[in-house]
Amino acid sequence: MIIGSGIGIQFTSGAGFSLADSLINSLCKRSTTCENKTGTKSILNDLNVSNECGDVLLIIAGQSNAKGSTGGVPSESYLNDPIPSTYIWTGSSFDQLEINVNNESSNNSHGIELNFGYLSQLSRNGNVYIVKEADGGTGFVDNQWNPGDPLYNNLVTKANAAIANLTSAGTQFHFAGIYWNQGEKETSTNGTYDIYASLLGTMVSNLRSDITGASNMRFMFTRLGTYYTTRTNAGNATQLLRAVEVRAQQELADTQISNSFMINQDDLTARDDQVHANSASQNILASRVFNIIKDLL
Repeated sequence: MIIGSGIGIQFTSGAGFSLADSLINSLCKRSTTCENKTGTKSILNDLNVSNECGDVLLIIAGQSNAKGSTGGVPSESYLNDPIPSTYIWTGSSFDQLEINVNNESSNNSHGIELNFGYLSQLSRNGNVYIVKEADGGTGFVDNQWNPGDPLYNNLVTKANAAIANLTSAGTQFHFAGIYWNQGEKETSTNGTYDIYASLLGTMVSNLRSDITGASNMRFMFTRLGTYYTTRTNAGNATQLLRAVEVRAQQELADTQISNSFMINQDDLTARDDQVHANSASQNILASRVFNIIKDLL
C-alpha cells in the first residue's frame, strides 16, 4: 500500500459488497492478541485493536533522512518546544522529546519525531514513546543494517531495553511499528541495489523476531523520492540508474513484506543538497506516518 500517493481505500455498496462485508473485513485484520484489564498482556502486536490502552511505541531507523538532516529547525514554534506527552529513549530512560536536546538528529535538524509526537498528542490521552537508531550514509551494502550488523544490533538492543523499561514500570502500550527511511546508500556502489527487496525483507523478518513482542510489527518505509532519482548533483549517471532500481525494489518489497506500508515522497522537497528532506517535508512525512497509525489514537 502506498501512503501519500493520493490513492485511498474506499468501501462501496453494490452487488457483492455490503457494509457488513466491510465490517467483517476490518475485524479480520485485527490482532488476535488483545489487552485486558488484568495486565496479562502488556504489548499489543497490531494497531487495529481496542483503544483501551492509549500509549504507543514508535521505532525510527535508517540513514540520514531517518536521523534528520534538515539543516534548520522547524518554522513552527510549537515544534521547537518540548513536545507534550512525547518521550524518547536516551539509553537508560525515556525523556521528554525536544529538538537539539535529545531528538538524536544532526544539529539544528530533525526527523519525523517532533511532528509525529505533536500530532499524536492532539488526538489522544496517552503518551508517545520513541526509540530511534539512525546514522547517515549507512545501509546494507556497508554491512550496517543486515541482521547481526552493528546498527541492526544497536536498534534491537535499544528497543528491547526501552520495552523492558516500560514493562517494568507497568506501562501498557501498543506497537505503532517501525518507520524506516533508507535506500540512498545502496545507490553509491555496486552490490545491493538490485537485491534491496530481499535484504529489506530479511531485516524486517529478523527484527520481528528479535524485538520483544514485535512478531507482527507494522513496517512503514519510504520509497526514494523523485527529487533524489533526478538530482543534478549525482556522482554519475550510473548512480541515478541505481536509485531508480532501488525505488523499484522498494515497490517490490511492499508486495512481499506483510503488514507493510510504503510512503510516497514524490511531492516532497529536499534542501539545497538535493538529498536530505527539508523541515517541511519531514513534517509531512510525520503526518503520513501518523495517518497510518491513527486508528489507535
